[in-house]
Amino acid sequence: MACSAKYTDKEDSLVCSICFEKFKTPRYLPCKHSFCQDCLYSYIVSQLDSTEPRLGILCPLCREFIPNVCGSTSPEEWIMQFPQNHVLEKHVNSTGQIHCEACLRDNIKEEAIDFCFSCNEKLCANCTKYHRRNLLTRDHKVVPLTETERGGLEPYFDQGEICGKHHGRPIEYFCDDHLEPCCTTCVCTTHRICRQVKTVEETALFLKEGQKENFDAIFDYVEILEEKLSHAKLKQEMLTRQLEDKADEISDDTEKMFDDAIKQLQHLKDQCLKNMATGVKKAKEKYEKVIQKLTDGIHCAKYCSKSIGESRMKADASKLVVMYHTGLKCFEGLKRCDFTRVKIDLEHEKPDILEDIMDLSIVSDVKFLEKSLIGRVYLRCISEISLEGKFVRDGTFQADGTFIFSTIGCKPCQNKPNCKDDCFIYHKSGMQSKRIQSRPEPFGVAVKSGTTFIASSAEKYIQKLSYFSTLLSNEINTRCNLKMFGIAFLQENIYMACNDRIIKMPKHGGPFHYQTTYRTGTQVKHIASTKSHVVYSKRNTNEVVAMDANGQTVWRYTSPCLKSPCGIGVDGEDNIYVAGKESDNIHVLTKDGKVIQVIEDITRPDFMKVDNEKKVCFVCTKRKYLKVYEMIY
Repeated sequence: MACSAKYTDKEDSLVCSICFEKFKTPRYLPCKHSFCQDCLYSYIVSQLDSTEPRLGILCPLCREFIPNVCGSTSPEEWIMQFPQNHVLEKHVNSTGQIHCEACLRDNIKEEAIDFCFSCNEKLCANCTKYHRRNLLTRDHKVVPLTETERGGLEPYFDQGEICGKHHGRPIEYFCDDHLEPCCTTCVCTTHRICRQVKTVEETALFLKEGQKENFDAIFDYVEILEEKLSHAKLKQEMLTRQLEDKADEISDDTEKMFDDAIKQLQHLKDQCLKNMATGVKKAKEKYEKVIQKLTDGIHCAKYCSKSIGESRMKADASKLVVMYHTGLKCFEGLKRCDFTRVKIDLEHEKPDILEDIMDLSIVSDVKFLEKSLIGRVYLRCISEISLEGKFVRDGTFQADGTFIFSTIGCKPCQNKPNCKDDCFIYHKSGMQSKRIQSRPEPFGVAVKSGTTFIASSAEKYIQKLSYFSTLLSNEINTRCNLKMFGIAFLQENIYMACNDRIIKMPKHGGPFHYQTTYRTGTQVKHIASTKSHVVYSKRNTNEVVAMDANGQTVWRYTSPCLKSPCGIGVDGEDNIYVAGKESDNIHVLTKDGKVIQVIEDITRPDFMKVDNEKKVCFVCTKRKYLKVYEMIY
């Protein structure tokens, strides 16, 4: 952007490229371009209006994708993740100041010729000489003042090298409990009770040596997702053109119909076309929002690909860790987004004859039918899994695409070595990957932010399995005296199905008084979550219930052909799959509890779990048989 003509070339570097005024509280983006805080806030608000939730924005200058690392949709919280450019702010406020600031502290006036970015001070020749000799300041970045006047006021540190919460402090540690980079202040405050806090050097070494395959897997997955988003965007743009073509067709028909009409019908013709044009505009706006959302996803996917790909090449541990986990967080946010395409059909009805035309109140009725592109699904079995001496209880897809499920040994076989209570991990092909020893009677299995959580119905612990590891290490003590079954996550809380109640607690655990109990009126074992609701089944009353984060019932689903609902699965588009144990079917619902399809002839199903891409599902029947299906639409 060009700067206002009222400023000289020397002052151009002190002018915001959005408002064309001198910077006020400048903040800088990861690309190192700075803008006024209020200007940046207004820009973020305008971007949030076009697509929600927003995964990131484009820099107003260089158009580089800037991810929403904080994960908040609040512009106030979003803008605070960008550090203030104190160097730039100093130059704006000290225009005309030409004296050495170090000498001024001794009331000596010497002309400044250099500027230290680390100290944020102007220096004279003598102070610069000693500044470079002093052991504490010899590594500071000192440049001639003429260079800063030519626009060299970019921040000295990359955002990846400094703490996002305590700006100016270097990243030195990494918290495994929260998967966050930390400075020394973070470690002493927010993360002072965390169990796993390591130096960035240790974490970088682990990522370099132990996670090469994971780097490659995520990199490949992001590339595939980018390709799918690009394809979806093309399809959505094609639907926009089809909508316009259909609208043109209806316009032509309407014009032709009015050619022979009498003058009294002129206002009806205008009304019809106006209604249609208004509807088309609204429909196109919806299409454009979907296209913008897909474009946003593509930018985010490219950023993830770039961040994860480049992080492997970084020699600096801090940059490697921050770039990798920034890409990973963006990737997690990308997976949680709803990229459902929308199709709006136009229907046009016109009278067969024009008798009694003067009595007509409307000539043509144009309808806009909006629907999500969810097709009818058919299942093709690609693998069968039989576990001798085992009962399957619950399962879910993990962050790497594998499927993990919990089992218990059947009573006649519990003394046999292969019939212990444990969990299994299988590939989508149906091949076994790992067997993991868990606490007794594992039941609920859920995934949150790349970590798998397994609840023990015999004990009050929830075990954690990171996809960085093959061992169940960290545990959450729920301090719950009731028997736990299924678990689910909504926002930052765990929801546990405990007989006739659902208990909510923070996802990292905590004292008993942090828990909230919601009564269900009857036994509940199976629970899952969409992006906005917790969904659970009530076998005794043959109903499925959705509640919000505060326990308020949002909707209920019942059907004469749904008997004894049990396991619940949710796909990447928040469609819900309910297993009818005694009705031998699977009910597919929208996130609002509307039935899409009933998949029949599934004998005594326990659950149907679908991957985020809706390509593969695992179906458990009779508690001991697992089948892997390809989903065909």
